[in-house]
Amino acid sequence: MILAMNSMFCQNANKSNLVSRKVLLENYDGTKCGNCPLANSTALQMENIYGNDIAIINIHAGFYANPNSTYPTDLRTQCGNDWDMFFEISNAGNPNGMVCRKDYSSNHIKFYTSWQSEIVGIIGQSAIAEISISHSFINSLMNVDVKTKFFVNTNNRYKLITVLTEDSVIATQLDYSLPSGSQVNSSYVHYNVLRESLFGSWGTLLNSSSVSINDSITKSVSNYSVSSNY
Repeated sequence: MILAMNSMFCQNANKSNLVSRKVLLENYDGTKCGNCPLANSTALQMENIYGNDIAIINIHAGFYANPNSTYPTDLRTQCGNDWDMFFEISNAGNPNGMVCRKDYSSNHIKFYTSWQSEIVGIIGQSAIAEISISHSFINSLMNVDVKTKFFVNTNNRYKLITVLTEDSVIATQLDYSLPSGSQVNSSYVHYNVLRESLFGSWGTLLNSSSVSINDSITKSVSNYSVSSNY
């Protein structure tokens, strides 16, 4: 999945003429976090309930994401590490996450049991912009165009973060929900795994000046080399 993310409004378009906010759920994870499978299950439930109205990124960062001989698969990324340090997610303990990075900077860290109520409070709100993505592959090289069309007049500056995620990655996971003696699950399936950020950890500047209604801005990446490990 290629996901365009803007930390200020994280919107996208529905298929109807009404454009409403698409909720971004960032789930911070670690293969050595025995309670994280509960959060992962919650994220999947949200995906099943809200479908295309929600986008989920499973971000492996912090102490519990450090690989070792028992948990050898390294799912960490530079952007995930940068976000984890900046927002201090793993410092607060795992499992935790953010919903549209809402309530930064004092109450942005959301425990997984509160994710649904946070999502419900955002879904259905009007978007200030529509983000549409097109991409193509030639061998292992990817070309991506991300178009942002504004529905408001604004003097604010916005940055666009565009990430690559991979679904159904099998890697050993500690899972406290399993019986004692079998909690190291070597066939655990990780969903929506963050792999890379195409414009760097903090994105690319969309607008250096004011924008007006119906203004469109396109940011592109050409010949981006995608790892054969994905």
